[in-house]
Amino acid sequence: MDHYVTEDQQVEAIKTWWKENGSSVLIGSALGLVLVFAVRTWNDWQANKSEAAARIYQQVEAGLKTNQTITVQQAGTRLVEEYPSSVYAILGALAEAAALVEKGDLAGARGRLEWAITQGSDPHLKALAQLRLGRLILDQGDFARALTLSEAAAAAGFQAEADELRGDVLRTQGDRAGARAAYQAALSKLSPSSGVATNLRLKLDDLGKEA
Repeated sequence: MDHYVTEDQQVEAIKTWWKENGSSVLIGSALGLVLVFAVRTWNDWQANKSEAAARIYQQVEAGLKTNQTITVQQAGTRLVEEYPSSVYAILGALAEAAALVEKGDLAGARGRLEWAITQGSDPHLKALAQLRLGRLILDQGDFARALTLSEAAAAAGFQAEADELRGDVLRTQGDRAGARAAYQAALSKLSPSSGVATNLRLKLDDLGKEA
């Protein structure tokens, strides 16, 4: 306000500006405080939800360690129903699907894996669900879908696992040459000393015997 000649003129100018704009400044400040409070409240709520989901998933882990399939199933269901947007819900769904397979409820297991694929935002967990569902429906004869799932898992970075699933599908369909190529592709991506590599070599040996 250097263009005002006296301090009195500067004071009068400030008073006039505040009279005209003061209410909007106060409203803006109030809205800013409300927004800050809302963001903090939301973050606290989200953190509390995450902690609650984590505690339930601990029950899943405990059930897996002690082979208590009912505990795994019940805790997994709670996660899916109460915390569907949490990563723990996806982990719970995967664990519950395994428990349902063990109980012989293949339809229930398929439903949980389908849910994990649809709801999952983490690409690695989604790919894991795709691979597990691929193996499940392979046993049910859904070869085309199993191959589609293997391709989706490969695109997410699970190339070796996807190649193995593809080899299993082709072998089941009677395409031994295709299965052999898929198993060899999977082996090329793995450490020779890994357990998965050992299992793949056994599958290749079986193909040789079949031939």
